[in-house]
Amino acid sequence: MVASRLCASGVLCILIQVDAMTPWNSTDMSHKGDTDKTTQAKRAGDLHALQAASRQTDAWLSGNKTILNITRGTVNRAVSQDLPLAKQIQSSNDSLHQAQKRLTKMKYGLVDSINATDETARSLVHARAALEEARKKFIEANASANRAFEDDAMAQDHLVQMIICCPNEVQAAQRQVDVSRNDLAHADEVLSAAKKETVAKQSALASAATAAQNSGKERNITIAAYNDAVGEVERLGVILKDLKRKDVDPEKHIAALEKSARMQESVLNDLGKKSQELREKVLVAKKAYIEISAVVVQDFACITRLQTREKNLEMTTSQFDKTAAAYKSAPPDVKHSMKPTLWLQWDLKETQARALYDDQRDCAPKSIRFPPPPPLPDCNGDTNGTCGVLPCWPERHAVCSASRNCICPAGTCAKNGICVDRGVPLRASPPTDQHPTPGSAATAAGTALLVAAVLVITALVVAMRRRRASVIIPEMAHG
Repeated sequence: MVASRLCASGVLCILIQVDAMTPWNSTDMSHKGDTDKTTQAKRAGDLHALQAASRQTDAWLSGNKTILNITRGTVNRAVSQDLPLAKQIQSSNDSLHQAQKRLTKMKYGLVDSINATDETARSLVHARAALEEARKKFIEANASANRAFEDDAMAQDHLVQMIICCPNEVQAAQRQVDVSRNDLAHADEVLSAAKKETVAKQSALASAATAAQNSGKERNITIAAYNDAVGEVERLGVILKDLKRKDVDPEKHIAALEKSARMQESVLNDLGKKSQELREKVLVAKKAYIEISAVVVQDFACITRLQTREKNLEMTTSQFDKTAAAYKSAPPDVKHSMKPTLWLQWDLKETQARALYDDQRDCAPKSIRFPPPPPLPDCNGDTNGTCGVLPCWPERHAVCSASRNCICPAGTCAKNGICVDRGVPLRASPPTDQHPTPGSAATAAGTALLVAAVLVITALVVAMRRRRASVIIPEMAHG
């Protein structure tokens, strides 16, 4: 924020805080969130495509390993046992029948596994959509609660104005405050329900993701087993066909099997390299997906945080501006009563401006350049004095706190153990001689009304701080 001084005809100089253009806000955060969701969807698609290719390659690798093992086993038996041709044919025929039975069983199991995987995948998609919908409702409920809070503050501001200027309208203004408070309570209930729904949908998504992951693992095992059975049937069928040829030569048959084994080893070598490459790509893609999913979750949290911070600062600034306007037109004795409220609002405004700045820095991309941070209130209220036995020294101008420490009241700061007046957050020129006549009826009434307004405004500041302290943004996990 940049400070500048505005002077009006030598009567009053006011220190005006001009907000520099914010480099990042909740609207920017929403746009970033939409872009990150698009990136997340693309990386999810890339990951699924690589996983599918990796599963298929691993299945082929498994099936070809089975073929190689069968070929080597047949060669070993033919060489070492020197079985008669008829027994080799009978043995191969029996093995083929058993392999066909296993293949049939694996086929049915594969169909069931694919159906189960498809069902869990659909459940996962629905769970993601439900969570996204719940997040949108939460953001809308949070915005609605902020609007209700703003309407309530405006109604209370209107009540303050009616107390000051129009006593006949106070009753109607009070009714409007009651209505706005009911609306605010309802908005808070809706926000609480939206928060609970979001947490529930997040839990449902986590369960659906776990089920989908387990189902995927089971399907991979089933696919590998099915390919093993396919490879076994195919290889045993070829071997049996070769054995049944009338002119089969045992030596040539063994040579053909050994050649087939060497070719199979070459195929396995290529498939093994391809499988490893795909596994590494899957790991990279999975890491990228996890990273962008974490960013999407952070985006959601940042949107609600920034919306709340912006509304806090907007409302506190509005309250301060109205109190400052009332202060400028108040008599000197009333100004003295309003100074603590002005400083409470000023410090709250400065603290909220810094909190918003910190959240903006935390949420914005690293490429966004920020101005220096706005200053925090620089006022220590602790005089380092105690009042456990004796009261605070009168020279301190301090009050005894519940913890038995001598603390400076609002509008003052501790310097060398003494509470010093801070002045006001308005830089005023020397007072003029135009003061109201003490004791006049108009002055007494105006003073009473303004003091009442100060008390109401102070209550508003405290209520706003309590209200905002109750808004809790849940931490969301998973995208």
